[in-house]
Amino acid sequence: TYRRAFSEWKDDYKFFTELTLVLNHKIWQHYESNRELAALYDRLWREADEYAMSNFKGEELDYYYRITD
Repeated sequence: TYRRAFSEWKDDYKFFTELTLVLNHKIWQHYESNRELAALYDRLWREADEYAMSNFKGEELDYYYRITD
C-alpha cells in the first residue's frame, strides 16, 4: 500500500523518487477515465512531493529534481 511504501522508502531517496514517479504516472493514467481515482493519486503525489522537498537535502534533492523534472 501507499502508506507502507511511504514509510519503508522515505529514508531511501532513490526508492522514494520512484514512488513519486509512479504516483504521477497513475494520475495521468486515470485522468480521463476516473477523475476520482486520479484525484486520490494527485493527493498522494502532493503529499510525497512535499515530503521530498522538505526532507531531502544536497545530492538527494538534486537527484529528486533531476529525475522528476
